[in-house]
Amino acid sequence: MSVVGGNLSSWGRWPPVWPFEFNLAKDVAAARAVFESPVARRVYPLDACVRLTVGVRTLFEWRRGSALGRYLVGGSLRWLAYAPVRYRRLSFPVWDLVPALDAAGVLVGGKIEEGRRLRVEGRGLLVEDRAAVEAVCLRRIEREGALRAFGELLARA
Repeated sequence: MSVVGGNLSSWGRWPPVWPFEFNLAKDVAAARAVFESPVARRVYPLDACVRLTVGVRTLFEWRRGSALGRYLVGGSLRWLAYAPVRYRRLSFPVWDLVPALDAAGVLVGGKIEEGRRLRVEGRGLLVEDRAAVEAVCLRRIEREGALRAFGELLARA
């Protein structure tokens, strides 16, 4: 199971308390149930995934690559339009691309830690808990390598 959400560095839910958390904070009971289950999981905290941002230049590069690229960019333009309000810049994080690249085996430059024992505390903060089931956890991503890998996948699509 892949979990995109939570964070390892702040209690924040909304900007400017960064990184805000919504995925796990929206239904805390469900998030706790997921982290308490014995099912193996890979965790992609938002404070790691937030580094994978795209802007106008990247979107137009993807658009040139393939029909799939054009489709994805078309669906992303609303996020680009909303980015100055939400993120105060003309780029936005592509949260779910991180686990997709990992599943495809092309997550370049990501630091993955195995054996993390995490539970959900408060409204999305992930904390160490020796009693928790082990999880694989993304700690860092190298933006340029990840974007290059995705661009190459799009070019082959």
